[in-house]
Amino acid sequence: APIAGVVTLGAGAPTSGGADLSGLLGSLPAALQGAAGAALGGGGSAPAASTTTNDLSPGAPVGSGTPLLTVTDLSSFGVAAEVDETDVQQVEAGTAADVELDAVPGTTYRATVTGVDLAPTTSTRGGVSYRVRLSLTSPTPAPRPGMSAVVRLKVREATGVLSVPAAAVVRDGADDVVFVVRGGRAVRRVVTTGAEGEDAVEVTEGLREGERIVTRDADTLSDGEKLDL
Repeated sequence: APIAGVVTLGAGAPTSGGADLSGLLGSLPAALQGAAGAALGGGGSAPAASTTTNDLSPGAPVGSGTPLLTVTDLSSFGVAAEVDETDVQQVEAGTAADVELDAVPGTTYRATVTGVDLAPTTSTRGGVSYRVRLSLTSPTPAPRPGMSAVVRLKVREATGVLSVPAAAVVRDGADDVVFVVRGGRAVRRVVTTGAEGEDAVEVTEGLREGERIVTRDADTLSDGEKLDL
C-alpha cells in the first residue's frame, strides 16, 4: 500500500550475489567451467552481481534477494524488548510501559504492548527470553530508527498500600522474610508480598505500619542476631 516515508538505498548490509555463482563455477570440473560461464553470459566466470546498493547503474545485474531500497515510515514508532521467560507470563497486549532512550537522556516515553512473540529467543548465556513489541504513544522528541532503549513494563500497580524497600525482603526457602528490629536484635518475620518493583515491595500480611525493619544486608542475618545500631 502507498505510504509516506524516507527512502534510502539498500538495507545497509551487502549480499554475496554473484560471488556465490563464482564459487559454484569454481567447484565444477575444468572442462565444464567455460561452458557454464558462457551460459551465464560471462565467458568463463559468472557475471559480478551488484553486492552494494550505492552503485545502482542501469543494466547492472543484481543478485536474488539483494535489497534495492528501504522505505522508512516515520509516522509511528515501535520498540522491541526482550523479556525473560520468568516474567513474560505477566505481559500481554495493552500493558503500559515507560521507555527511556540512551540518546535522549532525561526523557520518558509512554508505550503500550502490541504483541508478544510465541517463539522464544535463546541468549548466548543459555537463558530464554521472548520478544515483546510496543508502540510509542508519546514520540516527542522523535527518536531515530535503531536507537537502543530501556523498557519498564507496568505489569502491576498498587497505591495506598504498605510497602518496604526491596532490599529488606529476603527469600528463605519458600518464604519471603523481613527482619524486624526488636530489643536491638533482628527478629525473623514471614510476610506476604504483593506488587513488586525495582525499589519497593508491597507487603499485604506480616507487618504493621511503623515497625522498624532491617533494610541493608538483610540476607546475611539470622533470627535473633544482635544488631549494631
